[in-house]
Parts: sequence; C-alpha cells; structure tokens
Amino acid sequence: MDILIKNGTLVTMDKKRSVIRGAALAVKDGRIVSIGKTDELSKEYKDSKVIDATNRLVSPGFIDCHAHSSLYLAKGLVNDEWTSIYKLLYDFSYVWEAALKPDDVYVGALGLFLEMIKHGTTCFADPGGYHDHHDMIGEAIKKIGIRGVITRSTRDRSDPEHPIPEEMMETTEETARKCENIVRKWNGVANGRIKGWFSLRIINNLSDELCRLIKSKADEYGVGIHCHLHGSRPEELVKVNKLPQDETVKTFGMSGVERLYRLGVTGPNLLGAHCPFTNERERIWLRDSGTKIVHCPTAQYAGGGGGIAMGTIPELVRSGVIVALGHDAVMWSNFVDPIRLMHIAASAHKDAKADVRVMGAHKAMEMMTINGAKALLWEKEIGSLEIGKRADIIIIDMNRPEWQPCHLDYEVTNLVYSASGDSVDTVIIDGNIVMENRKVLTVDESSVLENVRKHALNVRERSGIKLLPSKWPQPLAF
Repeated sequence: MDILIKNGTLVTMDKKRSVIRGAALAVKDGRIVSIGKTDELSKEYKDSKVIDATNRLVSPGFIDCHAHSSLYLAKGLVNDEWTSIYKLLYDFSYVWEAALKPDDVYVGALGLFLEMIKHGTTCFADPGGYHDHHDMIGEAIKKIGIRGVITRSTRDRSDPEHPIPEEMMETTEETARKCENIVRKWNGVANGRIKGWFSLRIINNLSDELCRLIKSKADEYGVGIHCHLHGSRPEELVKVNKLPQDETVKTFGMSGVERLYRLGVTGPNLLGAHCPFTNERERIWLRDSGTKIVHCPTAQYAGGGGGIAMGTIPELVRSGVIVALGHDAVMWSNFVDPIRLMHIAASAHKDAKADVRVMGAHKAMEMMTINGAKALLWEKEIGSLEIGKRADIIIIDMNRPEWQPCHLDYEVTNLVYSASGDSVDTVIIDGNIVMENRKVLTVDESSVLENVRKHALNVRERSGIKLLPSKWPQPLAF
C-alpha cells in the first residue's frame, strides 16, 4: 500500500535532528520515498492512501532493545517482597520458562507485541529464553506484523552458588547449535522484519569456550550477540549497603565487561543489556570496540540494585558508547510503554547526579529511536525518517489533554515529559498500517487478551512456583 502522510510535524531523527512542521511524507513499496511540502507531495502521490497528520507528531517507530517475551505471562506476579535478584532468577524466572509450552510462548509473545504496538513500539530485541519454543515467537512476529530480533538463551556451566536444574543444562556444542538453528531459520524472514541473533544470556553460566564459539559464529553469519552484561560494581555499594560481591568477579576474578573484552567478544555486534556500573577503563573498552549497551531503567528502579542512584549510564553516554533503551521483563517493569521508559531515562539520572543537565528528553528520544537501530545493526534501514529507509513510522495525537499546551520547538519535550504511549494513534511497520485510530488491524485484540489471561493462569499452576505473599491481606470475594 502506498501511503501519504500530510500536514504533520516530522521528528526525523536524521543526523541534523531535523524537525519539519506542516510536512508530508510518502511511502511506496514499504520505504520512505519522499519528504517535502504537503501541497507538492499531494499532487505527486494523489493515488496513495492519505493520512492527515494535522496536530500530530510523526516519528520513527520506537525500538525496545531488551524485551523478554517468554516472561510476559508472568506480569504482576513479582511483588515488593522479592528482595534478591538471584532468588528471582533461579526460583522464579527459570522455573517459569521451563514450564512453558509452545502455545504459551506464542500467546505471551502476541500479548507483548500487542501492548508494544499500542504504545508505538515497532521493533524489539528478545534476549531469548531457556526453552525450545522460540519458533513460536517468530510466528507471533509474522502474525502481528512487528519487527524484531530473536535468539535462544545459551548456557553450558552451572554456578555452584546458584545451580541450574540438571534438566536445563546443555553442553557447549548443544547450546551453541540450538542458538545457531534460530539464526539459520529466522534471519531475514518476513520481508526482512525478523533477525536471528546469537545469545550469551548470563555471564556466570557461560564457559570461555562457549563465549568464543558464539562470537565466531556471530561473525560468520554477520549477526549480533545479545547478552546480559555488567561492569565493575562500586565498592561503596558493596560495603555501605552490605551487598554481596559481584558474582562474576567472585567466579572469574573480573567483571563481565572485562571478561568478554579479554575473550575477544566485545565488538560492534555485541549488545550488552543493563551494564549499570562501569569504570573508566571499561567504558574505553566498550567505546573503542563499538559494543552497544541497552539501558533498562525500570529494571534498575524496581530491582533496587543502585544502578540509578550510583550507576554510570550518563558516563557511558558521555564517553561515546551507543546506549539504547529496553523495558527488560514485565516481571520487573510491569509495563512496556516506551514513552514512560524515556521519561525515566531522561529524568532519573538528573536526581542521582544532582544535575539537571544530565541526560534529558532529547537524549532519551535518541536512545529510543536511532540508537536502538544502531544497537540492532539496523540503522541503515530504520531508526529515522529518511528517504530510502523502511517505513517504520508512528503518528502521535497532540490534540489530547496531556499535550496541552504544546509550544513550538518543544514537541519532543512534551512527548517525553507529558505524554504516554496512549497518545499513539497510528503505527506503520515496514510500510504496512498495523494500527489505525488506536485499533490494531492484524489481530483480534479481545481474543489475544482472553488467551493471555487463560494461558497465564495455566503456566502459573503448572510451574508450581511458590509466590511470596502480598503485603496486604487477600481481598474478600462475594
């Protein structure tokens, strides 16, 4: 379908960060083919479907670079009583993933993607799960029309402090082969909307041999590696807050960043999630190697690990490392609204550093769009509104009360600090209108939500997870 968007305010995210008011944008064969004056393009593309974007912001689609789709059905089950990240991982997350059946993964992925699209996310990256049903994630992507990167979690060693169940262990060759199968089957599928990547999920559960093997295979296939990554934790966090020593340091004698650097894994195709703490030496390694980082501020907030209050994400940004944004898992964040995520990324570090100039709305917007595209090795195709790029576009309604008043030159500030994902009216992915007037066109929303509720209860019962009690008494039922 050829599309003409007219009379809009375009936030292009091009190199000049151009904002063009009263502009038109033409889409043909899934690509942006022209940007210019509404009158001129209306004549040239008169046979296109016309979308009037008067009083609307036209933006590149938002890119969520760290999204655990396999944990979507667990939304709301993690309360404030879970005080240990290791207990959460080993007693909840991994047990939950082991209980998933193929239909659960498909339904959970559809639920996540539906929520993403409703809030303007057009592309995501999934770090994988400890199960063998990742084809279901690919099928869900094809069905709903989103763009995404999928992989499968890898592990070949068990941390003695936090042992993995025996049935979940795999050999180095086996876990690498299963991840490679994802790349071979899914990379480039659905008109290129799906990428298959490799994974290094948790550094403590990876042998040196596996790290090197995954790196060599990713380079061979020309794809990325998605991993969870941490640098050096400040000593004051360990001493003052009496936190345990970093597990990677305890096991390998060095931080995750240093370990992957010394193993030759860091590089332009490595995407490290979280990395709230880094020292200057680690930031130089990351910058010079071209490694990308995805900041997950909601996970840092909810996890209480000091990654905002004492973290070094602003230092990473200032050092020149490409930093993107991700919501992580809904167990922690409980929402996938990218505008709320940008608000936290733009604001939280100001308070932590006692400096209002730190981060800010425009930096957060970069992290959620063009930096996200760079992190996923997709910047030649998406991340900005430029001629020749794929048409991943969102149209945001500025007529809503939360946008009023919206002064000229302050649209991005209003977007990040005043709005929410509910402002998103229309979503176009790869030139296809996936949501129009806030109605998703590719799936039956009510059916998806009904299935999410049903499968969530089934997995909860099947997993046998002992949930921590709520702080308040259970509500009475009449």
